[in-house]
Amino acid sequence: MVDALNLGRRLRVRSTAYVAGEPVPFFWPMRTFIHHNPLYGLENMPFEQAVRRGAELFHARMFLPRSNYQQWQREG
Repeated sequence: MVDALNLGRRLRVRSTAYVAGEPVPFFWPMRTFIHHNPLYGLENMPFEQAVRRGAELFHARMFLPRSNYQQWQREG
């Protein structure tokens, strides 16, 4: 029983040291980074035009509903 506890402690220390030795990513604490920007082709467009094109491509809304902005305005 004593050997099993010692082995567990040694493995815990070893795994902790292994993780501590990993390099710190530039975008810490992210473990992975997606290198492809799906909006890359829109960067040379004026903002409004790029937003419209992005909305077409990705079937997304350009802005939140007007009611959201009105509510925030009332709330100050």
